[in-house]
Amino acid sequence: MSEYGPNAWGADIGANGSFDDRLYIERLKRDHPRVAYFTVFASWENVKMSLADNLHANELMNDPGVITRDKIAWR
Repeated sequence: MSEYGPNAWGADIGANGSFDDRLYIERLKRDHPRVAYFTVFASWENVKMSLADNLHANELMNDPGVITRDKIAWR
């Protein structure tokens, strides 16, 4: 799933850095269990959409349901 971000919920939340990143994994597990990957929006001037610019990014990235590139033998 590409270009996944707070606006996917139909509300303008998260653009100010207040989005709870843990909602990504919660929603993916509940509504999209077969998704193989997701990419989150980047931030830009005066808009905070990236994982690092919002809340609980470490908890999302350390969730057992999330596999990051460093855990995959891709070479």
